[in-house]
Amino acid sequence: FGAQGRIHAAVNCASLSCPDLGSEAYEASRLAEQLDDAARSWLGNPTKNPGLGTDRGLHVSMIFKWYGLDFVAAAGSVQAWVRQYTEWEVSDNAALSFITYDWSLNVVNGSGTWTNTAASTQGNSFKDFIRRASPVLIAALAASRPKR
Repeated sequence: FGAQGRIHAAVNCASLSCPDLGSEAYEASRLAEQLDDAARSWLGNPTKNPGLGTDRGLHVSMIFKWYGLDFVAAAGSVQAWVRQYTEWEVSDNAALSFITYDWSLNVVNGSGTWTNTAASTQGNSFKDFIRRASPVLIAALAASRPKR
């Protein structure tokens, strides 16, 4: 299927440093397109992947360090994988540096930043997130079961 690397842009733990949570369900007929879009969106968010620095080094999420082999399997190197989804002129030998990971809950706001407004209206704990997400996940799993 070739989801290596891209899967990390789409399926994540919902922390603030993770890629932003998607606003739509993944569909088999559109999965490749949705994974590509998620990768571009994640790399395009400078709070999660700052990109090329003045030193020409590549400053990216810790996810690239933790799951580096997935990106290498998909494109040959982290640098090559990043080039597939950005317009950054990343050289093959660009030094990689990994930004500090923020494990705070990612409130769905698309900005990559924490907002007190969102937290106060949606709840900011992992428990609140699971309480809101569980009915949706259960319904999606039930709908995906083969009919007997």
